[in-house]
Amino acid sequence: MGTARCWFCERRSADHRCARHCELRRVTQLRGGDPISTTTRIPVPRCRACRRAHGRELLVSVAFFLAFGLAGMAASAVFLVDVLPRALCWLVLWLAVGAGAICGNLGALVSMLFQPLVRGDRRPEDHPDVHPTVAAAIDQGWRLTGRRRAALPRARARFVTRDR
Repeated sequence: MGTARCWFCERRSADHRCARHCELRRVTQLRGGDPISTTTRIPVPRCRACRRAHGRELLVSVAFFLAFGLAGMAASAVFLVDVLPRALCWLVLWLAVGAGAICGNLGALVSMLFQPLVRGDRRPEDHPDVHPTVAAAIDQGWRLTGRRRAALPRARARFVTRDR
């Protein structure tokens, strides 16, 4: 049997150290009303290049969040210092932090527009549930745990049947 191919790009051979592990959980039985669950980890094969590309996606999101957030915080602080008296400096600080958080989230949304450019033609890292092995486990009653839950069936079909 040959080496596994990277599931994200389908071009290079996978490196087992770079695999994207999906943790799944299933309730196996109830004991006295308390659920007993079983967990398992399914590796999704990934090459080093895809792992680096997925890391760059995260870096782009964080960079946009920080850039927009700091710019919004600085701009609002400069504006509020001119408008409000100096005695209200704590209010200025809190309003500036709030404006920074709002602008940071806007920056994270803007970064989503650039992620396809960074990712290229690779599948996104945050949809491991469309991998055939993981999808089969989900169909058998397992549920993804952690930061990413299962995609909707329509989203799953979109990532599985893509044009080459």
